Amino acid sequence: MSEKIDQFCERLRTQLNAVESHLAQIRESVKAAPKEAEAAINSKIDAAKAKHEEHKQKFVSAKSKLEERFQAKQNEVAAEIQEWKTNRDIKKLDHRAERAEGYAVAAIEFAAAAVVEADLATLEAIEARLQAEDVKAPA
Repeated sequence: MSEKIDQFCERLRTQLNAVESHLAQIRESVKAAPKEAEAAINSKIDAAKAKHEEHKQKFVSAKSKLEERFQAKQNEVAAEIQEWKTNRDIKKLDHRAERAEGYAVAAIEFAAAAVVEADLATLEAIEARLQAEDVKAPA
């Protein structure tokens, strides 16, 4: 493989590993939640909200990139790409490859931001359940 492909794949692998790690943390939080006090859950919610705010702009940016790429992809025509290949129009083919790589990166960033949002939603659901159970418990 070429050096550019290797670099691109490594970049994607790093981002996917980060997503996987975050999902593992969420899994552990869910497992531990029944044993934790409401204060501990609230503390985790505060941390998750802060992280969510950090990732919010990345989420919006990634979504925008995905929409732009989708539109560009629709506008691409297979015959045009074949013509580039036939004419060995390297500049256009490279530009298309870079856009495709950008799309893949944006898709992973979007997934990572969704994981952060899922983490926050999970913690808030646990907090809501704890509060409901608290009210049900005899005083």
